[in-house]
Amino acid sequence: LAGVITPDVIKGVQRFLAPLWPGGTLTLVRREEAPDVPGTVRSTFRIKKGANSLLIDYGRNAEGKIAVLGFSPDRDWE
Repeated sequence: LAGVITPDVIKGVQRFLAPLWPGGTLTLVRREEAPDVPGTVRSTFRIKKGANSLLIDYGRNAEGKIAVLGFSPDRDWE
């Protein structure tokens, strides 16, 4: 991911998260092995502030490097 995460991407993510963070609540909603990235545990967090919320997928591989990073609309969990 290091080649994809440029300063412009970081600025875009900061603008995207601005309505939620800082000041929002970050909650772990799921943790599991990432089936598409061997050796990686994927954690899914919900970030919520007021009526705004989204899910963040995050995972590090066996070398400690970020292997999973993504954002998606919030949804209910079983």
